[in-house]
Amino acid sequence: VFTRMYLDRLASDLHSLTLVDLDTDPEVGKDTGACHVQADVEDVHFINEYLTPESKDVIFSSSMIQWLNSPATWLRRCAAALRPGGVLAVSFYSGDTFREISSITGSGLQYPSPETLAGVARCCGLRVIIAAAECETLEFDTPRDALHHLQLTGVNGLSATASPAVVRRLLREWPLTARGKAQLTFCPAYLIVTKDY
Repeated sequence: VFTRMYLDRLASDLHSLTLVDLDTDPEVGKDTGACHVQADVEDVHFINEYLTPESKDVIFSSSMIQWLNSPATWLRRCAAALRPGGVLAVSFYSGDTFREISSITGSGLQYPSPETLAGVARCCGLRVIIAAAECETLEFDTPRDALHHLQLTGVNGLSATASPAVVRRLLREWPLTARGKAQLTFCPAYLIVTKDY
């Protein structure tokens, strides 16, 4: 969805486009002549081939860096790969995302904060344009509906093999509003930086 939103706007300015994902969709960007790469962005082979020094004008990323082993290391590699005048724009989840689940299970994804990543960017010599987060809480009729929504989005801190006991516990202990609704909080964050030199 992120790629489709930006392709039309950027298509006239693109000289080359590389789309990277763990699972690529060859239909996305096919009219632009995009190169599709199925890869793990932390893999050394990907880094050596696609994140070479001063090789990129723009790097976009959406809802990905919270899954990395080291978002800070990835950010440093992207900083090195940007040409002078280049821009890195990322969106990700941070802070209290899915606080309802972590309050019950005591675990979840370790979401980076925009402030932390902005600090890494500054240490790499990048100028921070935006480092911000916001939170939105959705309401569902039941905890089961909230879990179904999570299943559809594919963005959650639950193991794919979460035991039936964990699911039952979530259904039983999910905090409800005074009106009996199950809430689910998303905290998207945004980091836009540029390399001025």
